[in-house]
Amino acid sequence: MSTPKNLTRADLLQANETARPSLIYDYLSSQSVEVLRCSSKDILPDRPLITLGISSFMAGELSYLIESDLGVVIPLTNFFDGSSLADLTRRILSEIGQAE
Repeated sequence: MSTPKNLTRADLLQANETARPSLIYDYLSSQSVEVLRCSSKDILPDRPLITLGISSFMAGELSYLIESDLGVVIPLTNFFDGSSLADLTRRILSEIGQAE
């Protein structure tokens, strides 16, 4: 299995369904720390990304990474509407589940 930072859609589909939420959350957390240049201590499951100072450029980068790695499109507006990593995790789980 790949590390969370390098999670792929294939990794998710091969993983046990009960493990998928934590794999996705860990992936999103790892990517967010790098893209937002913040501490992992700042990343909380229900903390809106907008409170971490996300810019449109950063949102675009995160959106691109998620689409490239997981094959899930997250509209940029989701990064500014109060969505948290927990919200994005649920959205990705929903998209992955529908694609199976």
